[in-house]
Amino acid sequence: MDAQFYKGRGNDVLMALSNNGAPILPASITKVEFKYAGGAVNSVDNPELFAFETTGVRLKFGGLTVQAGLYAMSLIVYSADHPEGIVWDASISIKVDEL
Repeated sequence: MDAQFYKGRGNDVLMALSNNGAPILPASITKVEFKYAGGAVNSVDNPELFAFETTGVRLKFGGLTVQAGLYAMSLIVYSADHPEGIVWDASISIKVDEL
């Protein structure tokens, strides 16, 4: 997944999740976490950056408090079925720009 966000702007991205081809329903998710070099954000500590919708998780990363740049991120999704989390490797590129 590649996504671009502009600091302080409302250009959100809707992310649909699946595990081995089976959709992960947002209603079953207890926490979404993105880890990157130097930090992490998650839906528990930063609820303003995430919105759980019926078809996925909306990322509101225009509100991130990071320097503009390209970030390789790992995604960890927690649910009742997977309390230890399902990990996606650092294959997610998030670009944060300023206007």
